[in-house]
Amino acid sequence: MKRSHQILLCAIMALGAFLRFRNLGAVPAWHPDEGSNMAIGTSLAQGEQAYLAFGRSSFINGHPHLFYSLLAAAFRLGGPNILWARVVSSACGLIALGLLYLLARTLLDDDVALIASLAYAVYPAAVVYNRFAFTYNLLAPLYLLGLYGLHRYLDCSQKPWLVIASLCGGLALVTDVI
Repeated sequence: MKRSHQILLCAIMALGAFLRFRNLGAVPAWHPDEGSNMAIGTSLAQGEQAYLAFGRSSFINGHPHLFYSLLAAAFRLGGPNILWARVVSSACGLIALGLLYLLARTLLDDDVALIASLAYAVYPAAVVYNRFAFTYNLLAPLYLLGLYGLHRYLDCSQKPWLVIASLCGGLALVTDVI
C-alpha cells in the first residue's frame, strides 16, 4: 500500500471514529430497543438469569446472546449505562469500516477500497445506526470478516481462512436473528 493510501486510510478511520464516538452518551436520544438491550446486558453483568427464555438456554428474550454478553462485559468494566452500551456498538461500526477497506482492497483495488471506506465512514444512516446500542451492529464486522476469510480460503486453500469464515458465520447466528 502506498504511503498516501495509508495516510488517507488513517484519516478515514479517524473521521469514522469521530462521527461514531463524539458525544456518544447524549446524541442521539434514546431508542426504546436500547433500554431493553441494556436491561438484558445489566442482568447478565450481575449474574442474573431473569431474561433467559428457558432456564439456562442460549437464547435471551427471544434473541441469541452474543451481543448481550459483550454488553455485560462492558458493563462489568464501566457500569451499566448508555455510554458503554453505545461504545460496544460504535466499536463494531469502526471495526466494520476497517474490514470493509480490507475486503474491498482484496477484491478490487486500493482506490475503490478508499472510496468505499469513505462512503461508509460518512454515510449518515450508517453513522447514526452505529451510534445506537443495537444488536445488529455486531453483524457487520462478522459478515465482512467471514466474507474476507471465505475469499482468502477460495484464493489460497489454506484451512485457517475457512475456519475464520465458519466461525464468523457461527458467531453471526448467536448475535441476532435476521
